[in-house]
Amino acid sequence: MTLIEHRADLNAASTSDQVNLRGHTPLHRAALRTNPASVQLLAAKGASVNAITANGITAQHIAVQKGSLAIVLILTAFGARHTKDARGNGVAQYAEALDDTHRGQIMAILRKWGDNSIYRPDLVRFQSSGEFSRFFNGHGNLDLPAMLCWAAAKGRRCVVEYALDMSALEGSGLVNTKDQSGWAALHHAAWGGEHTIIQRLLQAGAAVNGLTTNHRWTPLLLAAEKGRRRAVQVLLEHQADILARTHRDSTALDLAAEGQHTKTLRVLIEEIRNPKFMETIKDTERRKLATIEYHKAQGIGGNDETVPESEVAMHQPLWNSGNTDLFSGAFDGTMFSTSRTHLHMVQSPTYDRLINTWNTFFEFHEKDRRVKVAILDTGFDPKHRDWENPRALRFRNNQPESDSREARQLDRIKEFRDFCGDDNKVEERDGVDVDGHGTQVTGIILRLAPRADVYVARICEGDKNRGVPPQLQAAGQITSNNGPKPAAVAANRQ
Repeated sequence: MTLIEHRADLNAASTSDQVNLRGHTPLHRAALRTNPASVQLLAAKGASVNAITANGITAQHIAVQKGSLAIVLILTAFGARHTKDARGNGVAQYAEALDDTHRGQIMAILRKWGDNSIYRPDLVRFQSSGEFSRFFNGHGNLDLPAMLCWAAAKGRRCVVEYALDMSALEGSGLVNTKDQSGWAALHHAAWGGEHTIIQRLLQAGAAVNGLTTNHRWTPLLLAAEKGRRRAVQVLLEHQADILARTHRDSTALDLAAEGQHTKTLRVLIEEIRNPKFMETIKDTERRKLATIEYHKAQGIGGNDETVPESEVAMHQPLWNSGNTDLFSGAFDGTMFSTSRTHLHMVQSPTYDRLINTWNTFFEFHEKDRRVKVAILDTGFDPKHRDWENPRALRFRNNQPESDSREARQLDRIKEFRDFCGDDNKVEERDGVDVDGHGTQVTGIILRLAPRADVYVARICEGDKNRGVPPQLQAAGQITSNNGPKPAAVAANRQ
C-alpha cells in the first residue's frame, strides 16, 4: 500500500537475470503467491490484468493453474482476456489439471465475468473511475460490506454481483452485514427502491425482516416510507412482515397512507385484504394486530379493488389529524407551507394534479444522474423558511418531515438572475418574487426532481394578488391587480 501511495510502477516487470520470474509484474507475483488481497488492490489501482511474461503467461493463467477461485474472479471481472500463452495453452488447458469441482467453479466464473459478461463492462468503468479505490482501508484491504451497501443504495448491480460473488468464495456471510449507519444492503436497496437488487439480495440470503440498528425498521417499512411500490411487492412476495412497526408504532400501511403513496398503498391493501392473510396468522397477539390492519385497509379501500386518490385523501385523518388549510404558499410536494411572500396564498387544483401524477407514475432512484433545470418565471423568495430544509416528504402533526441526508433546498438553487430591473439589465441578486408563482414552481421542481440543480431567472414582475382569496381582494386588504409585467413591457409603460 505504501508503494502504491508513492506511485510505484504497478506494471514493472522483473529483470531478465531473474530466470524463473522473467517478465513477471507485481500482479503475476501476487497470483503466484495466491494472495487475493494484493491482487485486488493492484487491479483496483490500475495494474494491467492482461500483462504477459516473456512466455505469454498472464496472471489469470497462473491463478487458474493454482485453482485460486478468488483471484480468477478478480482478474476476470476486471477485464482479463482469454488469451493463450506461447505454447498455445489457454485457461481451459490450465484448468484441465484441476479436479472436477475446481474446474467447474472456474469455468462458471469465466462464463459469468468473461468477455461476454453483462456485468464486466460496468465494473471496469467503476474501477477506472476511481470509485472502487474508496473502499480500501489504510492497510490495503477491501471493505466489502461498505461497498455492497453503497452499491445497493446506488443501484449498481455490477458491484452488487461482484461483492456477493467474492463473499460466497470467502464464506463471509456478507449479505446481512451492516455498515456504519446500522443498515444492511437490503435496507439501502429498499430505501432506494432498487427492486431488482432486492430480489438478488434475497436470493443470496438477505434477511427479509432484518432490523436497522438504531430505530429497528424492516426493509418493508423503509420501502413503504418512500413509496417504493415495486420494492414493496418484491418484499411481500418473500414473506416480509406486513405487521412490523416503527419506533413510532407505525406500520407499512400507515407510512404509505401518510406519504400519500397511492400505488404503494394499493399493493399493501391488496395483501391485507387477501383471505389467506388472516388464515396464516395463528398467534393471538399478532392476530389482533392483523385485525387492526385489516380494518384500516377496509376503511381506505372500501369494497373496491383499487384505491382512488380521493379515497386516500378522505381517510388521511386516520394517520394525520392535521388541518392542511393551515399551510399555504411555497409548494412542498404534498401541500403548501406558510409563505412570507403572502400569508393568504392558496393551493390550486393544478398542484394537486401534479403531485398525484408524481405519486402515480414516477419513482426516484439514488442512481439517477443530476440534471440542470432553468426556471423562467417571477423569481423566487429566498427568505421563505422552507428553503433552509431539505425537500419535504410529507407533513406529520402539521410539521414538514424531510430526509436529513438530502441537501437544503436553498443549496440546490445554484444561481438567480433578475431581468426586470429599471434599466432593463440583468441583475445578480439573492432572489426576489413579489408574485409567488415562481416560488411555487421552484418548490415543485425541487420536490419532484431530487437530482435537479435549479437556476432561476426572474423575467416578469407578476401579480401581487395571485392566489389571494376573492373575499380578501373585495375587502380592500391588498393592492389592485397589475398583471404580469415582462421586463420589456414594464419598461415601455414607464
